[in-house]
Amino acid sequence: MSLTRPQAAAVLGPDGCLATVLGEGDGVTLRVAGGCMAPGLSHGSSVRVERRRLLPGDVVAYSCPWHGRMVVHRLLAPLWRPGGWKLMTMADQAARPDALVDPSQVLGRVTAIDGTPYRPGLGRRVCAVVRFVCWCMRLGVRRLVGQVVTSRSSPSSTPQECVGAPQPPGGLGMAVDAQAPATRR
Repeated sequence: MSLTRPQAAAVLGPDGCLATVLGEGDGVTLRVAGGCMAPGLSHGSSVRVERRRLLPGDVVAYSCPWHGRMVVHRLLAPLWRPGGWKLMTMADQAARPDALVDPSQVLGRVTAIDGTPYRPGLGRRVCAVVRFVCWCMRLGVRRLVGQVVTSRSSPSSTPQECVGAPQPPGGLGMAVDAQAPATRR
């Protein structure tokens, strides 16, 4: 069932009925649709969501009122961005993180899966922090590489000049040196 934007805001928004129920100390049970959090959360699993302190590695439920749905993904870490704190989340089976989430969109964390109490272990928490650090490093390398390529380019150069440049180790898919030869022997 999909909701219209006004319906989604009334149910899923920061002042919606789910947030109100959770704010009063009660929990809600949601049914999972999709397999992006498998094997821990499979399609059709029920999860209990409660307002609790969030830590990296927790599985959180947050609202996407613009899509009219809830998302249940793992919290990697909080980030300070212009305008305030944001949360980086990511599905266990995803290749990249979700768009940054405003903390007001978070309804709570998963405290039970199919009736069994759930708390992520130390391994899950460490894995979440490692994934966060890897993404931060990847973004930092991209910015650094972009600055190096920009500073080495002549004023008349165009982005097409970098197309044949060699790829850096690790396969980040970005040119390290715009003046390097296209092939190496």
